[in-house]
Amino acid sequence: MIKKTPIGQPTFNIGAQLQMQLKQYSPDSDKMSVNSINSANSNAKQVQEYKKDILKLKTMIHMYFQQFKTIKPSSCEFYRIGRVLGRGAFGKVNLACHKVTEHLVAIKALDKKVLNNEKEQKRRVMQELAILKQSGHDSVVKLYDSFETNKHICFVMELCQGGDLLSYVRKRRKLKEDNAKYLFKMLVEGLHYIHT
Repeated sequence: MIKKTPIGQPTFNIGAQLQMQLKQYSPDSDKMSVNSINSANSNAKQVQEYKKDILKLKTMIHMYFQQFKTIKPSSCEFYRIGRVLGRGAFGKVNLACHKVTEHLVAIKALDKKVLNNEKEQKRRVMQELAILKQSGHDSVVKLYDSFETNKHICFVMELCQGGDLLSYVRKRRKLKEDNAKYLFKMLVEGLHYIHT
């Protein structure tokens, strides 16, 4: 839950991948190679599907706002879910991209079946959600949104690139004193903020 380093949120553009492949020409001529054409056609279809998906999402949001005069609550339809970043006892964390803003986030999905069997854990999860909603410190991961599906409770959180602190320390075996001071200071500040 504590951030390791303050790294900005990158975004990506699906069209850029297509443009790179369109620039790949065969060495013998100015014509594109067969592989590049097939790959470009495949990506063009993906881009078209992505654009349709965004248009559908924007229309759904607009219609909801027209009808209820409030912003539509978030759901998994708002995100493109990517690879698994980590797993835990109650669920997993996936890389995701908001379809409209193209903002990269981490989605923590907790399995409702497991939580229903353990009442104390469900209480702790709800407590974590309440704390994250109220927090606003640089050393504490930010919660952007939360929503429920039939099977999961999902937290949409800030993507902290670089991994967890334990992996960082294990990879380096030992830390230089300046790095250790910096990390420890961030850790203590985050814990102090949460407990006050």
